[in-house]
Amino acid sequence: MRLKHYAFRTEHTYIGWIKRFILFHDKKHPKDMGESEVEAFLT
Repeated sequence: MRLKHYAFRTEHTYIGWIKRFILFHDKKHPKDMGESEVEAFLT
């Protein structure tokens, strides 16, 4: 994200979303999840 020159605050916002996504799925690694898990998180 820093290579693409995102704002520092944007980076922290994305990190927050990632943490919430992982915790929502009982600390399952994101590489082991697919489209259905993303949809469940967003709804």
